[in-house]
Amino acid sequence: TPIKSSAASDVYKRQMQKKQEGFEEMFFNFMQLDFSAYDDPDFCDKTKKVIEDSCMRGCRGIKLWKDLSLWERDKYGRPIRTDDPRFDIIYDTAAKLHIPVLMHVADPAAFFTPKSEKNERWEELDVCPEWDFSDHEKYMSFEELMEMQENTVRSHPETTFVIAHVGSYAENLEWVSGQLEKYPNMYIDVAARLAELGRVPYSAEKFFVKHQDRILFGTDCTPLSMGYHKIYYRFFETKDEYFPCLLYTSDAADDLIGV
Repeated sequence: TPIKSSAASDVYKRQMQKKQEGFEEMFFNFMQLDFSAYDDPDFCDKTKKVIEDSCMRGCRGIKLWKDLSLWERDKYGRPIRTDDPRFDIIYDTAAKLHIPVLMHVADPAAFFTPKSEKNERWEELDVCPEWDFSDHEKYMSFEELMEMQENTVRSHPETTFVIAHVGSYAENLEWVSGQLEKYPNMYIDVAARLAELGRVPYSAEKFFVKHQDRILFGTDCTPLSMGYHKIYYRFFETKDEYFPCLLYTSDAADDLIGV
């Protein structure tokens, strides 16, 4: 649901509503906001109106994508931060409407370090060079993103946040656990992080038990890539202890599950 209205966006809204008819309690739509007008003086007013309108049409939450802080820039060429005061209108409106804000803030920590033989995710970065965020003159560092994320959650205690991909830091469950303990308005999902969780099965189990009411299931996969759902079943329902880093290809999924 973009801020700028257009005939195309209206058609899309109608299509989504039609697909959801009869299944409103099973499938929830989240809205996506358009930040092309970020520097406009009426950005806050327009954004509030879009959120309210989208919620009235049936949207059940707001999704903030990683491209916001990694690729989007303001008029001065600076990364757009989720803890910018201009975003208060988003979080305050979400709290008022009792809808969550789902945020994808960062990718695996290794993507923010140089691609070399010492980088554990070298194979993925070689196949997908667009995931390389190690140029810190161009991108915020992983540490900066985590600080920004915590600022956002801490500053809006009435807003429910779902921080995607194990709270952005599946490599450090102790840190994520501390965040969940400090901020009762924070939840996480487990999408696309089995490589990290699967190599620390005992710590992961303790983490899941401790925070079981704050963790959502997710895969980051579409029905077209059902092979990954078998991997998730194996992770949650067996005693297997190690899951290698996964490339997003059907062949990689088939290899892992032995198809």
